[in-house]
Amino acid sequence: MSGEHDGDIVDDLLVNNGRLHYSYISLAFGTLAKTLTSAGQSPCIGVVLPNLRADLGLTLTRITMLYMFATTCSALLLPFCGRLIQKTPIRHSVTIISIALAVACFFFSTVRSEPALFVALFCLRFFGQGNLFNVSIVFINNWWVELKGTAMGIAGACVSALMLGGMPVIMMRLVDRGGWR
Repeated sequence: MSGEHDGDIVDDLLVNNGRLHYSYISLAFGTLAKTLTSAGQSPCIGVVLPNLRADLGLTLTRITMLYMFATTCSALLLPFCGRLIQKTPIRHSVTIISIALAVACFFFSTVRSEPALFVALFCLRFFGQGNLFNVSIVFINNWWVELKGTAMGIAGACVSALMLGGMPVIMMRLVDRGGWR
């Protein structure tokens, strides 16, 4: 649907019998989920890097190599998980991935060795940067077929502002108040 009826599509999507259409709820939820991938994203992991280096006695080069390998390993598994996400109800996928990401965050706070750091980084990248991001895109795209580009643009702008601007600042304050672990 395009051309002269685009306004009708937006009007129909905005209000359904006097209530906000579910597609806007999906856009908000998907955007929030994309923002919560911050735990597995470089700007937030970078916040704890100095503390991590000091606690584990690793060089920046060594941590960067572990991060690169963990990211590569998690990326290799994402296509298989993407197929599972499409076959599984979204609410189940989101629940499982969110719980796994929470466990990964907790595990990351307990690492005391290089192998444990690799596993923690893998899990943060796999469940945060990879799968939670993937499921949020699938969720938004399921509800925004005709205006998918617009919806993803709105979500992308919000995620950029929140994840790249807000979340690292929040994490820095939390680390300053309570330590990185």
